[in-house]
Amino acid sequence: MFESAKRNRILAATMTLAALTMAAVAENRLSVTRQASNQISIEFQNSEPVSGIQFSVNARGNIKFAALAAGARTTSQGWELYPYQKDDSTWNVVMLSPFRKPLESGKGALVQIDFLKDNDKSADSNIVFLSRTEIVDPQAQILSLVVGRLAWSMNDGEQTVLFALAQNFPNPFNPTTSLSYRLDRPAQVRLTIYDITGREVKNLVSQYQFEGQYTISWESTDNAGIRVPSGTYFARLQVENESAMRKMVLMK
Repeated sequence: MFESAKRNRILAATMTLAALTMAAVAENRLSVTRQASNQISIEFQNSEPVSGIQFSVNARGNIKFAALAAGARTTSQGWELYPYQKDDSTWNVVMLSPFRKPLESGKGALVQIDFLKDNDKSADSNIVFLSRTEIVDPQAQILSLVVGRLAWSMNDGEQTVLFALAQNFPNPFNPTTSLSYRLDRPAQVRLTIYDITGREVKNLVSQYQFEGQYTISWESTDNAGIRVPSGTYFARLQVENESAMRKMVLMK
């Protein structure tokens, strides 16, 4: 009888520990990570079905936000993304599930944001944090959410890349789309279109350019002026020794 009571106490303790462990793991979390020297990502981990997400991304220090693009998890789930750039230091984002199909439990990037060095500001460190955060389930009930933030020192020996490539618009497109990019200082620039096999299709820009905002149109033709077929293409912007890439879809 003593051994039976002992086993029951051990079993009860084990079940309690398991419940506490599950409670610690089973949470909904928004966090900020740094993907590259000039890009951050908003990551979302959820343990419950989610049908709506809203948040603001804010920057403090001597950086300023540039282009925002959908992350891998957003595009794979077909979510509707409604971003609005309030100013150089704030992006407001609203995301909704399509056709009442919630985002099941998982983890991945919701959006990616490029940033540039702000030469008008001086700071020892940069901070990117989230505000006005809210997530809802399929019944429009607000769910609990853990929110993280990101900070890094300006003395970490890294140099901020001084350019940003926005997502092409429209996307998908037929037959013309526009690519916008920004240079924060003069540099040698090359903007090239590749097909899904990595073959060069069209060279749009190959020259030295001054700082500023640029927009280039691609009419879905190759270097010979021939229309390319429907499919997935990639725009690659190379500025000196750094590069950025955007995925594009041509539909006919």
